Amino acid sequence: MQERVIFSVIVPFRNELPHIAACIESLQGQSIERSQYELLFVDNGSTDGAGDTICGVPGVTLIREDKPGSYIARNAAIRVAAGRFLAFTDADCVADPDWLAQAQAAIQATGVAVVLGRRVVPASSSLAVRLLQDYDDTKMDFMIRSPSRFTYGFCSNMIIRADVVRDVGLFDEWERAADTAYLHRVRHRNPGYRVVYWPAMRVTHLEVRTVSQALRKMAVYGASNTRPARHMGYSPLDMGRSWELWRMWRKNRRYHIGHRLLLFTLLLAGGLLYKMGEMKGRLCRRWMGP
Repeated sequence: MQERVIFSVIVPFRNELPHIAACIESLQGQSIERSQYELLFVDNGSTDGAGDTICGVPGVTLIREDKPGSYIARNAAIRVAAGRFLAFTDADCVADPDWLAQAQAAIQATGVAVVLGRRVVPASSSLAVRLLQDYDDTKMDFMIRSPSRFTYGFCSNMIIRADVVRDVGLFDEWERAADTAYLHRVRHRNPGYRVVYWPAMRVTHLEVRTVSQALRKMAVYGASNTRPARHMGYSPLDMGRSWELWRMWRKNRRYHIGHRLLLFTLLLAGGLLYKMGEMKGRLCRRWMGP
């Protein structure tokens, strides 16, 4: 069986009891043959019974990693993974039934080192959150065609070739942003390693339903991205490219002027929160070290 495994699906979790059953169900129900992928769930110190939910579920390997940190947990799974490709998602995400099939299609079509997929919000999410999601879709497509310093990653929906991981190494054991740093490490290691965005490879992020949740994440991203900026040369989009991205999004004819004004206001608020997070992150780095 080990020789037939194409994908090792890696899901770290800590206290995700409300979402983890839906995540498992979506991954068990993938459209490719079940023998072609393994499921590796890593309990990173849960205290809410989430680990007990997984224990004994057929076809799911439960790994325990007590040292805190989602990237530490992912590294624990990488060390035992048997697949030719490592498929990362989070326990608060639900994968589309063809998630792995789309990953296969992306790999076969492009032969890339890393595939980033689309993250969508639940249908019950507010209009503001859906607008931010559509903008993020446009941003991903724009970013992947921009200079490499603007590249960012997310382990909620990412596929990496196992041979690339053997070459580049494990994730940095940071609290956040090690996925963005990893993409920069991949490109620095070998400029021939390509990264693509494949929007048909989708997961639904169950956690983000309200605009306050979405905006709070902007402050978190601002703080955490100071680390790959310092170590790997990552940079958020500059003013010129941000304006170009906005003009691209405006071509979406589903939205009228009211929607555009709402999104513009949300982006201003998000940008301010991102900058505040950035300042906080730099202060923390200064006082606490790298």
